Amino acid sequence: MDEVSDYYFCNYLVSDVPLNQPIIVNVGLSGIDQSAIWKGGSQGQPPPGHQRTIIIVSGREGTPLTLTATQPRARQLFEMVYASQPR
Repeated sequence: MDEVSDYYFCNYLVSDVPLNQPIIVNVGLSGIDQSAIWKGGSQGQPPPGHQRTIIIVSGREGTPLTLTATQPRARQLFEMVYASQPR
């Protein structure tokens, strides 16, 4: 994880992904209170009634991605935002 201007960046490289097979990448928060105080950053805790949520900002959302010999790489970017808590 890298910190740049009060933002945290985590980069993951997944290799040995089979070609010509549908792949779905899911990212989420697990095992933490999504509205608890965060360590570091300028907005350490979501406002009341909000929680941390991971959204996709670039790439395919919810649909499989298929890597091929002519396109053996893909990139998806996700962002953690504060969103309203489900009711």
